[in-house]
Amino acid sequence: MKLALIPFVPGQAHGRLVRGLAPISEPHIAVLDSRSLEAPGLAPTPHLRGLVVVEAAPLAHPVLRLRGWGLPIVLARETNLPWGEMVWLDAAQGRLATTPLPSPPALPPAPADLCTADGRAVTLLASVGSGEAARLAMAQGARGIGLFRSEYVVAQDGQAPDASLFEARLRAVCEAAAGCPVTVRLLDVAGDKHPPWLPDLPGVSATLGVQGVRLYRYQLARRVVRAELAAIARLAPMFPLRILLPYVTRREEVETWVQEVRQATGLDADKLPVGTMLETPAAALAVDSLLEVAAFAALGCNDLMQCLFAANRDEAAVADQLDFHSPVLYRFLAHVVEHAGNAERLQVNGLLSQWPGVIVLLLGLGFRRFSVDPALLPWLAARITKVNVAQAAKLAKAACRARHAAEVCALLAQDDVGA
Repeated sequence: MKLALIPFVPGQAHGRLVRGLAPISEPHIAVLDSRSLEAPGLAPTPHLRGLVVVEAAPLAHPVLRLRGWGLPIVLARETNLPWGEMVWLDAAQGRLATTPLPSPPALPPAPADLCTADGRAVTLLASVGSGEAARLAMAQGARGIGLFRSEYVVAQDGQAPDASLFEARLRAVCEAAAGCPVTVRLLDVAGDKHPPWLPDLPGVSATLGVQGVRLYRYQLARRVVRAELAAIARLAPMFPLRILLPYVTRREEVETWVQEVRQATGLDADKLPVGTMLETPAAALAVDSLLEVAAFAALGCNDLMQCLFAANRDEAAVADQLDFHSPVLYRFLAHVVEHAGNAERLQVNGLLSQWPGVIVLLLGLGFRRFSVDPALLPWLAARITKVNVAQAAKLAKAACRARHAAEVCALLAQDDVGA
């Protein structure tokens, strides 16, 4: 028996297929659904070797957090699985079988001088939440930390973090990065990544509610951001730090918070560049204006797709609406690149660039900087080295002209963009 699944985190695993995170003493592969992902304190068990995630939204925060477990993961739409049997999982190819699968050769870390087949330089950074994840990323060839998720810095007693705690956690990331740049996203809270120290304030738990810089109107959140900035100010003279403003929609917000950062840290743009996230269509369409006041911009593709397609990223019932192959999505991104003026000032964050085959379209559109999960670095680097950008540009144009997502899928299925 062989099943075709969607690759999510590459790697291979072998073990018994079980429901949920069962505390069993033999190697096993667990099947999780959206309900089991809501369990408090979800964590890998000692003999867990891989995951199959069924009927869940790929962009949901609980699903994305699984990528930090360092295990092979695939996504599945069906539940007709060989329960209780010994299975082999190839999460790079999206295959689950009850007979052994061939083992592919191990991939080396991403090279320091990563280029496409026709010599275009590409920068692969890593998105992390801890010093441990940063060390893994650098070992896998990351050229820096493109996103440090500061909202996951929480005191052991659940209280709001202070400057000392931020400094300790950020220092660990900077030391792991070994002189490469580290970009810190300031506090960014959403409904299902609500820190224990933050009360249920009006609008904070709502989809498209009070998040990112909108949250800083509340005194407690503003105090935590001030603590972050104090920690950054202490470390910036020693490490190449950058700041990202989350969930911006207007130029005025960027202007206000760039000024706040300057006043709080006493550091100018040369010593502490401040960038802005582009997570809403309003921000993305204003990229030219925002880059007049921000040093760089990072597309937060997970939230951007949620807004663009009007579908809650955490709701499995509308997961199909968040289509990684939508021609509209690529037309939109082509507009952003065109109006950014300089693609080197743009960074792509989120799952989109890590979805199977999509990196080719993004290279064809002109993107050259990507921040991804550490486990994906060798796989993306291997794909990038085979891409001819001129041919990828033709493929991207065809994707933008397509009428249906199925046409984009067909383009990627027959894609031949090697040199």
